[in-house]
Amino acid sequence: MVEKSSFLLFFETDKSEALKILISIQNAIVNKKIVFHEFEIECTFSCGLVDLQEFADMPRIDDLIRDADKRMYTAKLTGRNRIIYEG
Repeated sequence: MVEKSSFLLFFETDKSEALKILISIQNAIVNKKIVFHEFEIECTFSCGLVDLQEFADMPRIDDLIRDADKRMYTAKLTGRNRIIYEG
């Protein structure tokens, strides 16, 4: 199994709009089958979503990435193909 982790930053987007975008991306990826020679590769999409409004003060970028990363791994560990957006 090959895993790839990436980060997306949404500017001027509230959490509900970001969630809609992520669900669209998830649907496009999960419904895609990749065939390589005789092998069929199934794609999954797990994501952690963090909103600046969750923080009392302006967070450092490291804090945002750390929290998003924790949520992403929670999504992977709880069944994959999930978007975790609550801490």
